[in-house]
Amino acid sequence: MATSSQGGQAGIGGADWLEKARAQLRRADPELARVIAARPDFDPRRWMTELPPMDLFGSLLFQIAGQQLSVAATGGSSSALRHASVAVSRRPPTC
Repeated sequence: MATSSQGGQAGIGGADWLEKARAQLRRADPELARVIAARPDFDPRRWMTELPPMDLFGSLLFQIAGQQLSVAATGGSSSALRHASVAVSRRPPTC
């Protein structure tokens, strides 16, 4: 995640951003406020760090699958998606 050193403030993904995100989530939903209070290390973007590296085609497949499935199911099937993208990209176009 990118960070910015302008004015000494962290950018998206930095400590300042994370605290602002937590504060906004606390205000938006009392249940999330309880989760965040119980887990001070809560990071709403942590799931993205667990994704495997993807090329553009793999990213497209992930996004399409993510529209249909939960993020957890998509993350679990990312290996299958990666294998499918390799298999499809090796085939000649059928158009």
